[in-house]
Amino acid sequence: SQGALAVVCRSTDKRMMSLFLPLNHVPTRLRTTAERALLRSLEGGCKVPIAVKTDYDSAKQTMTMQGWVVSLDGQKVCHATVTDAPVPLSLEKGLEAAKAVGLTVAEALRKEGAEAILAACRGDNMGHTPPPSKTK
Repeated sequence: SQGALAVVCRSTDKRMMSLFLPLNHVPTRLRTTAERALLRSLEGGCKVPIAVKTDYDSAKQTMTMQGWVVSLDGQKVCHATVTDAPVPLSLEKGLEAAKAVGLTVAEALRKEGAEAILAACRGDNMGHTPPPSKTK
């Protein structure tokens, strides 16, 4: 969800909440919720090779998500897709459905071997050589 913006305020500040509410684009929120669920499930962050692409069809109220986990050398690729999953176009009902889509893709990636790739990445220095230690 490159380009998604989060705005945070106190949940007790009703005035600010009402000002920010029009900024909440529901389809984008649903997509980012699904993507974050996938990343959280796989313990993804900035240093692991996980990619995700999510589309939301507002007219059909369905979500399609593709996820990839790639080895550091690019030799092993795990890919999983969920197509046309029903996700209501509302925050009240849609967020849980979107989260379920992300978790489903994460589980499918695990079955394709993603855990082994991610474990290897977490044990690797990601191609960076640590600076030499300075001893006195």
